[in-house]
Amino acid sequence: MLYGLASAAPTTATWQSLFNLYVELGTVAGVVVIAWLLYYLVKYRARSSMAAKVEAKEETWKGAVATLAVTGTVLFIVQFQTFASFGLIVPPHQALTSGLHISVVGRQWSWTFIYPNGYSSGNLTVPAGQDVVLNVTSRDV
Repeated sequence: MLYGLASAAPTTATWQSLFNLYVELGTVAGVVVIAWLLYYLVKYRARSSMAAKVEAKEETWKGAVATLAVTGTVLFIVQFQTFASFGLIVPPHQALTSGLHISVVGRQWSWTFIYPNGYSSGNLTVPAGQDVVLNVTSRDV
């Protein structure tokens, strides 16, 4: 399944696959939750014969443990997949060795771009078709 991201960079395929993964996982999770909602809505709907049979259950700890187990498992999987996907996004070796290296200094309300020849500017200008590596630092944080 592809959702419309334009292919403008070499890492587009990686970002596209990550985006597709999250959309598909979110869709599956939504379908499961809505299915459970509809199932329990039908199963425990109010009936006239149930008015006299209402009684409290004291075994709520089982439900709490099940809820925590499912929540913990889902959070673990999401965290694992998120950090695993960050490891997939690395710049190509060619860009690190032969690319144009520009130092970027970030401040609260501005950016300063320092080019290899020492020239600095508030606007970033790069040549078309060339790999660029931005080394970003911050002055006020």
